Amino acid sequence: MKADALDFLGDGLITLLGVFAIGWSLLWRARSALIQGVFLGLLGLGVMGSTLWRVFDQQPVEAELMGAFALIALFVNVAAASRGGCKCPGCLALLSQ
Repeated sequence: MKADALDFLGDGLITLLGVFAIGWSLLWRARSALIQGVFLGLLGLGVMGSTLWRVFDQQPVEAELMGAFALIALFVNVAAASRGGCKCPGCLALLSQ
């Protein structure tokens, strides 16, 4: 559940950054893509580390923490969607079909 909630949060943040980056120069779009990749890599390492820690330490699941991450992720996704989504020609062509 935590991995799913963190994935949801990560996807929302990356989508929001991608929406902002559409109007940026090519250099800054490339940098934002690198930031997105590093963020996802760190997120994955964090989830794997937390999972291993809980397996060996036999800790119970924290439902409140998972719920908090899910609410934050929901907020980020709604914020990304309210920006109007991607306006690139490829996305517009897909949406018009």
